[in-house]
Amino acid sequence: MGLSNYYKVGGSLNANHRTYVVRKADIQIFELLKAREYCFVFNSRQMGKSSLRVQTIKKLRTAGIKCASIDLTIIGSHASAEKWYKGFANQLLSSFEIDDIDFNAWWLQHNSSTEVQRLNLLLESLLLEKFSSQVIIFIDEIDSLIKSKFKDDFFALIRACYNLRAESPKYERLTFCLLGVATPGDLIQERERTPFNIGSSIELTGFSFAEAKDALIPGLAHKVEQPEAVLQDVLNWTAGQPFLTQKLCSLIVQQTEDSYSNVNELVENYIIQNWEAQDEPEHLRTIRDRILRNEQKAGRLLGLYQQVLHSSQGVIIDGSQEQTELRLSGLVVKQDGYLKVYNFIYKAVFNQQWLRQELDKLRPYSEAINNWLNFQQDPSWLLRGKALDEALLWAVGKSLSNLDYEFLQESQKVATELQIEVNQKLASASQKLTKANLTVKQKLADANKKAKYIVWIGGSIAAILILLSVIVGQNQLQTAKEATKLTQVGYNAAQQFQSKQLEGLLLAMKAGEDLKHLVKNQSSLGEYQTITPLSTLLNILVNIHEYNQFDTGQITLNNLAFSPDDKIIASGSDDGTIKLWHQNGTAIATILGHKDKIRSLNFSPNGKIIASASQDGTIKLWQRNGTLIKTLLGHQSWVISAIFSFDNTIVSASKDGTVKLWQSDGTLIQTIPLKSNAITSATISPNGKIIAVGNEEGNIELWKSNGTFIKTIGGHKGWVTSISFSPDGENIASGSDDKTIKLWKADGTSSGIIQGHTARINTVSFSHDGKIIASGSSDQTVKIWQLNGTLINTFIGHSD
Repeated sequence: MGLSNYYKVGGSLNANHRTYVVRKADIQIFELLKAREYCFVFNSRQMGKSSLRVQTIKKLRTAGIKCASIDLTIIGSHASAEKWYKGFANQLLSSFEIDDIDFNAWWLQHNSSTEVQRLNLLLESLLLEKFSSQVIIFIDEIDSLIKSKFKDDFFALIRACYNLRAESPKYERLTFCLLGVATPGDLIQERERTPFNIGSSIELTGFSFAEAKDALIPGLAHKVEQPEAVLQDVLNWTAGQPFLTQKLCSLIVQQTEDSYSNVNELVENYIIQNWEAQDEPEHLRTIRDRILRNEQKAGRLLGLYQQVLHSSQGVIIDGSQEQTELRLSGLVVKQDGYLKVYNFIYKAVFNQQWLRQELDKLRPYSEAINNWLNFQQDPSWLLRGKALDEALLWAVGKSLSNLDYEFLQESQKVATELQIEVNQKLASASQKLTKANLTVKQKLADANKKAKYIVWIGGSIAAILILLSVIVGQNQLQTAKEATKLTQVGYNAAQQFQSKQLEGLLLAMKAGEDLKHLVKNQSSLGEYQTITPLSTLLNILVNIHEYNQFDTGQITLNNLAFSPDDKIIASGSDDGTIKLWHQNGTAIATILGHKDKIRSLNFSPNGKIIASASQDGTIKLWQRNGTLIKTLLGHQSWVISAIFSFDNTIVSASKDGTVKLWQSDGTLIQTIPLKSNAITSATISPNGKIIAVGNEEGNIELWKSNGTFIKTIGGHKGWVTSISFSPDGENIASGSDDKTIKLWKADGTSSGIIQGHTARINTVSFSHDGKIIASGSSDQTVKIWQLNGTLINTFIGHSD
């Protein structure tokens, strides 16, 4: 190999390539796999994952270990499940060089089994029976499978192989190593399954000078003076990022001695300037596209990157979903507990100007928020009226930056304050109208007494009035025209309110403001040329449903709880975060602590403690300011719910098939083993005597709180997603993904069914008097029902 092609830019390095740089990860993955530990290498693109795989397989085979390597991009991600599994199995046999069986005949012979069962049978009866030594299967580019419908089954099979080690010794010899741009949470996403929580993570870092010098300096030695210093300059720019390091070394080699000056000029001229056109093989554009590929998440990622870029120290790592996603783009790296821009090349390319341009493309309110930030958050730049409505509509379903949420929340706050001010003015105006009516009645009575007197002087006064009417006629005509116009605007606002409540409110508020200028200093409503704008505005404020809206910024909001005094709202998310809010939408705190999705949030009866249940198998107790009190450990799988009883006893239900009762200080009182472990929902009666637990079979198990089983009631044709007791404890309502609500007596006797939703029921709840039921559904509606199933009202306002 000549020096002109000493370096390789892009693609995997073969097992004998001289520029392969041995890192800490090489030693770590070899030792772990040799010790039969499952491993996964999840990192951004072009960090050397595939080259690491090639080198590791070479060393393992030298040690006598059987290895197979499968690149999932070769199989494709758009095939049917049957074709995909068959392709994977065929690749597996080919990689192990097993050619003494008729694969097509074998596959057809087992066509009565599912694809997962056939693949498992192949692993057990062919591979593990044929090889008595250790077997390692490397699966690369797993991110190509993430969007397929059957990927949860595939990765669940790998997890099952790990669990089978406890039952079958031969599975001790089978090990998997997964590689790709993903996270463990991406592999199994169905909330009812056990997450992919096995194996050891292998972290790929940039080359250090000590690691890189032996492999990379030989290519520079005959081209530049002081090759060690030049390599150090290269690493200063790239921070050891493998692709960029190879590319920059290759650029240096390609320059003649006359044209080469220094590394800085090369970086500026051949990488940074006009980078989108010069980015071959593609690298920087891959990072850009990874960040911008999802419009719903792009704003949040750019906002996070903005924080990283602004801070000299970086952003503290909190394990959030957006931080993980930004790291997988390759743009930032974890360093000493902080997120920092990976290297100076990225910082120069993805700079403030680029960031501003991309944010401006996303936001419909870019000019307003930029001016708000540039002018020390001057309130005059906040959104109002239609602009605020459009911004809030645009923000629905998107994950935005903290600055975006702060800007929108401040805009909403001002709008809310304006609503309150108008409401107060209208209340005052209503009082004045009542007083004016009384005054008019009194004046009419006085007028009757003076009628005769007015008659005999009427002729003289009439002559004077005619003269005055000529003088003021033009002013009255103009005023009358304005009054007519405002009357029509009032009618228009009332009409618009029927379909667009906020826009109707804003139009009525504008008409009221215009009326204020028209009536000037008139203090009596009886003297107003028109009161239609005021009456319309008063009617809207009385009937408007939407009081306030605010966006939590959490990836997928799945739980909401109000404190008993209604002053605090707690929201839980799939990203494991809990956020606390004042009722007006002002943020109190963001709580970090859970490592997986939040499944349940509840306040204690006195409102001082919040209990959160998570798929990480824990229950955490928090003060209402977000301070952790205690973590309750004991469940062996997802905790579906954690509810307070009237006496502050905590009742938790888990997919491990148990219900546990705890004291409020975290002391375990009792464990109740359930009939089914496919738990989906749970609750406790107001008096704390009965526990109701719903499951995937559509059944509800009723238990006494002392652990005595009462009965199982069935009737739903799908999962029981929500259960609620009436305040008196006499009735139970259950919602299901069969789109129905069923009513039961406390003893389990069926008392009715309510139908009307067009998608799964997510939540059901009784009113305080027990006479009304509210249900929320994936059909994007909230419906209010009488107990006999009569629909009272339907509210539409959520995207999910």
